[in-house]
Amino acid sequence: MSIIQLDARYSNIYRTLRLESLEQCPECFASSVDEEKSLNLEAFQNHLFRDDLATFGAFDHEKLVGMTTLAMNEQQKLKHKATLLAVYVTPDYRGKGYGARLLESAIDLAREKAAIEQIHVTLATNNETALNIYHRLGFEQYGKMSRSMKLGPDVYCDELQLVLHL
Repeated sequence: MSIIQLDARYSNIYRTLRLESLEQCPECFASSVDEEKSLNLEAFQNHLFRDDLATFGAFDHEKLVGMTTLAMNEQQKLKHKATLLAVYVTPDYRGKGYGARLLESAIDLAREKAAIEQIHVTLATNNETALNIYHRLGFEQYGKMSRSMKLGPDVYCDELQLVLHL
């Protein structure tokens, strides 16, 4: 297992895993698979090139099997906060430590940035496995958003709000 910060060279495999994540777990992400399929490769390259985003990939040899993005605020009054986005590990690699290692890499980067004092993340209320990992890493729940995402007619997903104080 290796964890690296992705750059534009990885845009093809990042796009593939991103689309897989949206297909496998539509209730876990605000974007839909159709929205992201419509984006060209340049959009994924731009994502990996942005200074305010750090996207980490988990690899099993040469295969990208997990990802997460740390979004850092550039506004002066919000620079003390960062947000974890798009946390995903492909099903065959779950329960093997990939998710925790991805999160630890993002947390380590946040700790290196003197301005970041806290990391926020939201997750579906039914994602108990992820919630347990976040709690083990020191995240605390501070809120719940009811009907946070609308998945279809009369189908909603509630989300938990967590924070890690660095």
